[in-house]
Parts: sequence; C-alpha cells; structure tokens
Amino acid sequence: MTSTPPTRSSEFIHATRWLLIVQALLGLGTVGWMAHAVDVRMTGTWTTWQQGAWFLGMLAALSVGGRAVIALRRGDTRFAWLPFMALALAGAAMGLGVLLRFLFGLRFWSGFFGGLALIQAWTTWRQPWWFWAGWRAQWLRGLIGDRATRVLSAAAAVFLAIAAIKVAKL
Repeated sequence: MTSTPPTRSSEFIHATRWLLIVQALLGLGTVGWMAHAVDVRMTGTWTTWQQGAWFLGMLAALSVGGRAVIALRRGDTRFAWLPFMALALAGAAMGLGVLLRFLFGLRFWSGFFGGLALIQAWTTWRQPWWFWAGWRAQWLRGLIGDRATRVLSAAAAVFLAIAAIKVAKL
C-alpha cells in the first residue's frame, strides 16, 4: 500500500477567475438562501423525504460553491465533495445499525458503532485520498510518521469496536 497521496485535481483551476467567483457566489448564496428558508420554517410542513431532498440540495450547492473557492485558492477541488462522502459513510453506519437491530435484535447504537469501526478499519487499510491526504492526516503523518498514523487510526477502529460491544451488553 502506498502512502503517497494522489495528484491534485485541478480541472477548475484553469477556469477564468471571474467564472470561479460567480460559481462561488451562486453556490454559497444558494446555500444561504436555503438555510434562511429552513430558519423561517418554510420547510416545516414538508414531509421527511422533501426535507431530506432539500438537505441534499443544500449539500450540493455547498459543494459547488466550495469547489470554486478551493479552486480560487489553488487547492485540491476534490475535497469539496467531502460532505457527500461523510453523509454516505454515516448512512452506511446507520444502515448497519438498523439492519443488525432488525436481524438480531441488537441495539441500534451497537450496530452504528460497529459500522463506524468497519469504516475506520477500511480507511486505515485502504488509505483513500479523502482520508489520507487531508490536511489533518498530513499534519499527523508529518508529526508522528506514516506507520504511527496507521497504528493510531487502527486503534480508533478498535476503540469503536469495543464501544459497539459495550453498548450491545447494556
């Protein structure tokens, strides 16, 4: 397994600066308007599915605006999509919690922590770019080295697995 992060995504870095500014303003402005709509309870009478779709729309607008801001700063624009990745991973952990509750009668939180432990173990083993090349991971890797960072990440997975077992016994 290589510890070298992949090359940076720069597809929008070559766009003209004014287009990136317009994209950032549109994306972040849309998020602001959507958040205001939630604050004034415009979505209060909506069904759960409609509110969920509104939330996903807010995440998309945030990612579009954030991607432009990151490109303006000459950063790795792939990181703008992290909210969707975090949502997918949290959804997977919640799905496992519901599944284990349904199949085996385990507590939801036991399955949830177990799902988080599996995700943490997988990211330790596979080292995806969004986990291994982030600024926090690079800071830690620079501070204690690659091997110690992997050991610390694996220890977090073990801690989550122990939490899952402890919650199951309550």
